[in-house]
Amino acid sequence: MRQTLIFLVCSIALVAMVLMIGDKVPGIDPFDDHASDKALDFEGYGERQIALMKIHHGALRGRPYDIGLFGNSRILSVGRQQLDTAACSVFNYALSGQSFRSSVHLLERLARENLLPDLAIISVDNFELQMSTSPVWTGWRQRLETLAADLAATFGNTGTGLRGKVRVLWRYIWTEKIIFQRQFEFSYFRRAVLEALGLNTVPFAAAAADRPGYRPDGSLYAPPPLSSTIAEMPRSTPQIINAVFRNDLERLFRMARRTNLKLFLYESPLHPVSAAVFNQAPSPFAEANRQTLKQACDAFGVTCRATPAGIFRNAEGWGDVSHPPPDVLGQWLGTVSRSLLGRCGG
Repeated sequence: MRQTLIFLVCSIALVAMVLMIGDKVPGIDPFDDHASDKALDFEGYGERQIALMKIHHGALRGRPYDIGLFGNSRILSVGRQQLDTAACSVFNYALSGQSFRSSVHLLERLARENLLPDLAIISVDNFELQMSTSPVWTGWRQRLETLAADLAATFGNTGTGLRGKVRVLWRYIWTEKIIFQRQFEFSYFRRAVLEALGLNTVPFAAAAADRPGYRPDGSLYAPPPLSSTIAEMPRSTPQIINAVFRNDLERLFRMARRTNLKLFLYESPLHPVSAAVFNQAPSPFAEANRQTLKQACDAFGVTCRATPAGIFRNAEGWGDVSHPPPDVLGQWLGTVSRSLLGRCGG
């Protein structure tokens, strides 16, 4: 019994230590505006640490960016060079593996710290993907608050069935499980311990040519795809809970109205082969999500649109069926930015 108790106490202490030191970020700013454009390897850092480093960089910079890009890996490779917005300053706040919900939380965090860009461009995952995950980078208190808000949104909505209500709770449990497991991945654990002991003297090495790496503008360099063959995307099952999605949209739009933040939301594209299939026969649940987005955007006067399919018709460089070539996407977003912002010089 005594040995079991000692084991439990030591295990709890170890978990608590990892949780505390895991949030520690290096004193070096890897996103320094004046750094070389060399891509850096962020091995050992999770999305929470990368989010905190991006927020910390904004605070160190001392003035907001003209344009901020938000979303996940479907916009993460777009940077200053791809947007080609001349005098406008650009930073990519996107976080890999996260959904639209993460962008809302991140923008709310930037608003609290007076770091909002003039224009926020948000990539909303194509609704045929049904990407609907809870943010893994927020703190445990905020995750509990999000759970409470989601439960209130679903139980207060007659259109949400029992399955949707149960799914809210299950996603919270699943997210906590993922976060807990990541604390003990070897590269993450090693990096956290070295930083806690002050031994991580070179936190960011230059990324090898065949490995992804972060650039100073927050974007991610990704090696070219090994194959140009893109298979047709299979159909998904409904995952997005409309009541929760609507609540996230309205919360974001109210914040933007209070802070005079300009917003542009777009539904991310699919490879032309799959786009043709889903345009011909869209999934009913995806159409319902699009309707929710349109209604909220119209109600708040926010600019929201789908990515024009024509710009990708003959484009090469797709990472997969839902990751468009960053040069083509960036060129279109640069045109949109110039029309919404006009002249800038941040």
